[in-house]
Amino acid sequence: MTSATTPAPEPAKGIVGKTIGGRYRIERLLGEGGMGAVYAAEHTLMHKRVAVKVLHAEMSKMDEVVARFEREAMAAAHMEHPNVANATDFGKLDDGAFFLVLE
Repeated sequence: MTSATTPAPEPAKGIVGKTIGGRYRIERLLGEGGMGAVYAAEHTLMHKRVAVKVLHAEMSKMDEVVARFEREAMAAAHMEHPNVANATDFGKLDDGAFFLVLE
């Protein structure tokens, strides 16, 4: 929980309506938490709808958080189950924030 004196972390600023990673157009914010935000997006070449999880830029400066996010990406990329979203891509925004693309 955030106190009145500690502002909540901001999601990657201004990415709604922009294309990240050269191929994912961010359509809208789906939800956010203390570590990041999840957006609805579309692969611009394949016209496939995806979810993009973006770490807050300040979280991307913490080695332990980035390592955990990378482990999540690798685990999600290798899972095959009808109730689990597969990870299909991983990258970094211009502001240093990392993102994970999920089906």
